[in-house]
Amino acid sequence: MTNLDFLKEITPKAKITQIGFFTSDIFSAMKNWDELLGVDGWILYKHSDERIQNIVRRPGLCEEKFQFYAACAMLGNTQIELIQPLYGLPFYENFLREHGDGAHHMKLVVPAEHYDQVLRYFEDNGMPVLFGAEFFGSKFYFVDSIKKMGILLEIGNGQFPKGAPEEWCNHYPECLTMKGTR
Repeated sequence: MTNLDFLKEITPKAKITQIGFFTSDIFSAMKNWDELLGVDGWILYKHSDERIQNIVRRPGLCEEKFQFYAACAMLGNTQIELIQPLYGLPFYENFLREHGDGAHHMKLVVPAEHYDQVLRYFEDNGMPVLFGAEFFGSKFYFVDSIKKMGILLEIGNGQFPKGAPEEWCNHYPECLTMKGTR
């Protein structure tokens, strides 16, 4: 089976499940999405090198120590993800500096049994992993797809994080009082 045949077999099973946005102020962004579009139920995580597993780092894109906020909520059948880099992630920080707040990526969820093969497919086609990790079973790996596809792709496995310590999960609007904590 060729790479293209493999992808044609997987594509009908894959789904675009998320649109990701970068922001310089995640708390204001959650509030705006809630007040302007009624998107609520945000779950806010403060990710770091100490809280996520199986990190893939490309030199110059991710430092040993890093931290970022990620907040997720549903708009219909699509998850909206807001990301605010805090430190140590030039991959995120440079994008935000160059493009400002706004759309960053879409997430392609592929069947778990083909996950590694899909990442290899992108690698073989000149789109290596730039940054990625796992968070309690939820996989997220960004591939270098902008030049070939016009957008950054995040490849996911569709799993919700299971077993993350409750104190790592904050909910909107209660989290508006926590700026800089947890």
